[in-house]
Amino acid sequence: MAGRDPTLPEALDLNNLVSLPPEKQSLTLLQWLGDCESFLANATPEHVSKLQQALQQALVNLLSLPTPPIGHVLRSSLGRCFHHLFDKGDRRVLFDTVATLIQKVALVRADKESKQKQ
Repeated sequence: MAGRDPTLPEALDLNNLVSLPPEKQSLTLLQWLGDCESFLANATPEHVSKLQQALQQALVNLLSLPTPPIGHVLRSSLGRCFHHLFDKGDRRVLFDTVATLIQKVALVRADKESKQKQ
């Protein structure tokens, strides 16, 4: 694929994803993450840098979805996408991204704890 950038996957419509039946949500999300992973693995660093902010925001937004639950397979694929994104893209935003992810984890944890108390 020298000289050509791979095709960027279409943007994931989060509203459409949430409206799907639960069994199709995980499959659709896994397919989209696989397409992103393939794109990021084969793209040039220059191409990744141009699209990094949009891709990073899309990946972070997935963690805010109420469904589907982000299980082991989806987490692994999401992690590989982040790895490629920061391996080939700009690392200056890595700290801010990690801070955002930590905040999201804290919110999920607090939500689970409040549900358990009820």
